[in-house]
Amino acid sequence: MVYSMSKIIFMFCLLCCAAFCAAQDFDGYTINEIHITTTRMRADVLRNKFKLKPGDTFTAAAYEDAQQALHDMRLCKELNFTVTPRPDNKVDINIDSKDGYFFFPLFFVSGGGSNAVSVSVAEGNFFKQGETAYATTAFSRDGGMGGLGVAVGNSSYNLRFSRLDIEQRFYPGGWSSNYGIFSTAADENRFGTPLEQIDTKKTDFTFAYSYKIDRLTLSVEPELQDISFKTAAPELDPGNHNKITVGANYAKNMPQGVNMGAVFGYGLTDKKRALRPLTVDKLGYNFGASYTGGGGWTGADYDINKFSAGASFLTEFKQHNVFLVSLRAQQSVNAVFSEQVRSVDLLDRNGRYDRQILGDRGIGLSASYTYYLSRGDTGLLAVEPFYQLAYVDQDGYKDHSGIGASLFYKFWRFPFPLGLNYTHNLSDGSDKVAFYAGIM
Repeated sequence: MVYSMSKIIFMFCLLCCAAFCAAQDFDGYTINEIHITTTRMRADVLRNKFKLKPGDTFTAAAYEDAQQALHDMRLCKELNFTVTPRPDNKVDINIDSKDGYFFFPLFFVSGGGSNAVSVSVAEGNFFKQGETAYATTAFSRDGGMGGLGVAVGNSSYNLRFSRLDIEQRFYPGGWSSNYGIFSTAADENRFGTPLEQIDTKKTDFTFAYSYKIDRLTLSVEPELQDISFKTAAPELDPGNHNKITVGANYAKNMPQGVNMGAVFGYGLTDKKRALRPLTVDKLGYNFGASYTGGGGWTGADYDINKFSAGASFLTEFKQHNVFLVSLRAQQSVNAVFSEQVRSVDLLDRNGRYDRQILGDRGIGLSASYTYYLSRGDTGLLAVEPFYQLAYVDQDGYKDHSGIGASLFYKFWRFPFPLGLNYTHNLSDGSDKVAFYAGIM
């Protein structure tokens, strides 16, 4: 009986100690060591991503931010964090990662005007470096593209090739047909007889490199571009448009990219947290600027000078509904025809438009509200109304504005949302309905 009582007292003391450690506020303590165990990934990969280091002062906010950086890698099935107190107001942080690797093929087909086919494969952490990589190819009636990319550590590398063979149609009021591999415009025979039609071929080869320093991302993107026209109009600009773009972007609490490992259960380590209401509203922002230049020094046949800037502001409310406002501006100095600013580039991707306005400069505003009708263990159902407005200088400023909404469902275990989008172009009165899967 004495033995049993002493055992009970001992267990009670252990429980009290555990409760004390769990409840204790370690703010102001010094981080002594960070212990990391992994399944496959090199421990130093997680150590470099984890924002807290030995010698730093521990705070609850910094600890949560550092944990989120590991969740955002989207390569683990489990991530467990514990804090162990040490003498002299020090703590150890323990990180246990259940990570692995994946290969995910994806086949995509769309009907309608574009008749597009896309085949992609993505991998994650196969080389134990916490890397993600992809290879993709796509074809439509308007051309084709291919791409390779890898992100490892703080660096990202991307190679892209595309070939467009399109007919640009020009209408009264400054409108022209939109174009892209997956965005074949359905304007033909809808807006009367075009003022002019130009058969255009564009070939692009691009290498993009970016480097991330905490919330700051620096990028450089050289591009080889050749453009030809069947029509030999004097205002056109056939030939080489080789250019280089340099840019910088600073962001906090903005939406993350696609989680390709979700099908295999990777990258869902913060799912429970994402399903819980926030204790306070969360604010996010993004600021970016870039310069694109070209001329004889890049092998271009024309002088190219384009400046771009943008900012986005996000509020995520306690129930995870999101209000987002974005501003974008572009200025193309003495722009030749193919280097003009496109109104669709000044608007976020919420709206789908068959026509656009081209000009030397422009500014755009987009606002959207994502309201979650349901958030559960299987996925998320949301409706997203939006409004967009752009002004482009084409012998005077012309407006391109739109309003609409998307209804989409996002499975936790599938990387892309499935949705239906309706867009009403307020400037020309046209409507467009589109089904979409992910970013296509």
